[in-house]
Amino acid sequence: MNRKIIFLIVCVLSLSGCKKEEKIQTANSKLKVSVTILPYADFVNRIGGKFVEVNTLVPPGASPESYEPEPLKLIELGKSDAYLLTSSILGFENSLTNKIKSENKNFALIDLSKGIKIIDNNPHVWLGIKEVRIISENICDYLVSKMPEEKEYFLTNKSKFITQLDSADNFIKNIVEQMENKAMLVYHPAWGYFANDYGLEEIAIEKDGNNPKASDIAKLIDKARVLKIKTVFMEKQFDSSPAKTIADEIGAKIEFIDPVPTDFIKNLYDIAEKLKRSEN
Repeated sequence: MNRKIIFLIVCVLSLSGCKKEEKIQTANSKLKVSVTILPYADFVNRIGGKFVEVNTLVPPGASPESYEPEPLKLIELGKSDAYLLTSSILGFENSLTNKIKSENKNFALIDLSKGIKIIDNNPHVWLGIKEVRIISENICDYLVSKMPEEKEYFLTNKSKFITQLDSADNFIKNIVEQMENKAMLVYHPAWGYFANDYGLEEIAIEKDGNNPKASDIAKLIDKARVLKIKTVFMEKQFDSSPAKTIADEIGAKIEFIDPVPTDFIKNLYDIAEKLKRSEN
């Protein structure tokens, strides 16, 4: 991460630490929290409702694996009551939290991946339905701890969200059960938790954050032909050229799916529809 960005956040957090000691949480006031990515802003807004104000560090269309936050976003982070972390292994967050911990020990860092079994060091926990249920519990627990007088409000909102998750989950299960081909060829290896939920096989084009070599593409083309894959799933946050190369070679179409949506529930149904037509 850029040294100027790190220097800015250190300064902001150092100053904000003094202010936080004087801050008193009043009844019905809003909690100001920061999150890294858009899905978490969605989760917090759904559960926190009128009692939260969310600052999202990574904007739409950007990837947390390559993005450097804008100075204004970091200033808002310094003013937050807490930074609600995506997971303990997301590189973007680690580069920030290491500095935060050393410069302002009073700043609240809440790991929303608590209780989640991390698979293959994969930080994309928000793409698994089971994992999102746990994340929702962790968000609700934090909000209740800060505003216990609004416990029923938060619990009601969480229950509504879980019901929506369950409905989307069943919708996707019904579609996947009818699919003959359970292979899911994607560019970025973000979909492991999602694939595990539905018995899909994630086949990723990207390796270790790098575009594949020509030899890797050749192997993927051979594998895709054997598996009779008719769709390559692509994310707009990444270079599409390797995916297009493979799609052209095997005569497949490209479908764009979003790993960091603004509306998580709507995105689940969008993915489901694209899975449904992936064999056509």
